[in-house]
Amino acid sequence: MRRLGPLLTAGPGILKAVQGAETVRDKENVTEFHLQFKAADRTPPLRWALDRVDHVMAERPTSGGVVAACDSALELPEGV
Repeated sequence: MRRLGPLLTAGPGILKAVQGAETVRDKENVTEFHLQFKAADRTPPLRWALDRVDHVMAERPTSGGVVAACDSALELPEGV
């Protein structure tokens, strides 16, 4: 099963930094991780789907496994 994981959101403002993107991409079962913005980009207020910072997708044999993989992908070690 494949699922779009938690959609990442940010309030309006300027994105100061992006950390941990490669760590998320390298996690087991993550099939796609996309960030729409980069450091110093202005993020808009969240009004519709394309205003999101973006998404992570994972693949596992069960829906529960997919949810767990997506949640786990977004858990970064302290300091990242």
